[in-house]
Amino acid sequence: MNKENMSKETRSEKIIKCTDDPQSELFDSIVKKFMEIKEFYQGCCLNKDICLKHVYKVSSNDTNIINSYEFFLKNYGPIYGKGFDMYGPISSDHNSECQTNDLLSMQSDFKEYLLTTKKEAVKSNFLIASEDSGEQYYIDCSDIGKGNIYSIDNDDEIKFFSDSLLEFLNKIFAKYKEKEKEENVNYKIKKLLEEKKLRL
Repeated sequence: MNKENMSKETRSEKIIKCTDDPQSELFDSIVKKFMEIKEFYQGCCLNKDICLKHVYKVSSNDTNIINSYEFFLKNYGPIYGKGFDMYGPISSDHNSECQTNDLLSMQSDFKEYLLTTKKEAVKSNFLIASEDSGEQYYIDCSDIGKGNIYSIDNDDEIKFFSDSLLEFLNKIFAKYKEKEKEENVNYKIKKLLEEKKLRL
């Protein structure tokens, strides 16, 4: 995701948005957890009149995760930070045509990539997140994928990742929370060594 196109206000403020939808309580909780990790942010919300099934031309009946993903983007915006990007609108422009173009442009490189690796999967998949390690996460809307989330790594190895957006977010959160703990431990060790060196 091109952060240069996002406003400074959007990048710096941590905003929690709530609705009366039954999903909101669970999503509120996981978003708040992410916002407690340093350098994680929320992006721009998706316009209410945009339907992802139409944007991505999804014909599958297994659309629970797609609906959850759309709900999440409309009420919270994408989460990003520390090398993780959840895909959604890039700019703060609330024009629906611009937001739709944002969503489609994010998929173009992914579709090209699939054409050279997994041709049979091109029509039924759309990317929802990636990491700077090269891991990409997508929803497979084919009859085989049944709307689940899969990961694909630098070696083109595809693995099942989760069967719900909430599980996906919880797994990603656990991963980066553990990284934060490791960073804190390493920082403390570094400080202790520096202090010890000064005393010598």
